[in-house]
Amino acid sequence: MNYRVLVIGILLLVILHFLAQSKIDKEIIHTIVKQSVQLPENERLDFILKKLADDYGITTKPRFHIITAGYAYGFAAILYVSLTKYLIIYGNSLPNGGHSGRYLMNIYDFIFRGTLKVATVDTVGGNVIMPGNYSTLTYGSANLYSLVPDTWMIEYGHGFTLSALPFLLLGILSTGDVYGYGSLLYDWAKAVGSSLIPDMVKKFFYKKS
Repeated sequence: MNYRVLVIGILLLVILHFLAQSKIDKEIIHTIVKQSVQLPENERLDFILKKLADDYGITTKPRFHIITAGYAYGFAAILYVSLTKYLIIYGNSLPNGGHSGRYLMNIYDFIFRGTLKVATVDTVGGNVIMPGNYSTLTYGSANLYSLVPDTWMIEYGHGFTLSALPFLLLGILSTGDVYGYGSLLYDWAKAVGSSLIPDMVKKFFYKKS
């Protein structure tokens, strides 16, 4: 086996990955979410998805999955995943809360509906996050959180995104839902593959479809 060819191939994939990275960042997401909260609650998610689709070619038809992690449960839909960034919808129509987990990345939860309460070892009394605002989970830190019924957010992670998978997949042990987590992993892998395609190419085909 020609290892030089293998190494060159891996380097090319890494270069392509970073060249194709979505330019979306937390300030852009915050602006979109703040704009959405000016609308009625039942129109906010559609507004956010349309804005992300028009500007960044991100899907307007996310598929929701039931997930259990850190003794919390909810619905999650993948919007974008690469090796260094992810963007999902997360929430629940029922009361919810648990442990955040610890990751090798920064995570931002932008609330567009409902209320999030977050407590850390430094703020045991908790902070309340209302629609239009966001909470931050910094690299290597953890918190406890709770959601009032019908709370929904756009979650953005920036760092080593694969560090989230072990914590997430532990839900298989408590639920036995192999099919559900298998479909989630399929969407995750599909999104990572899509992240290798430059945004300008995706936007071209999205507008043609």
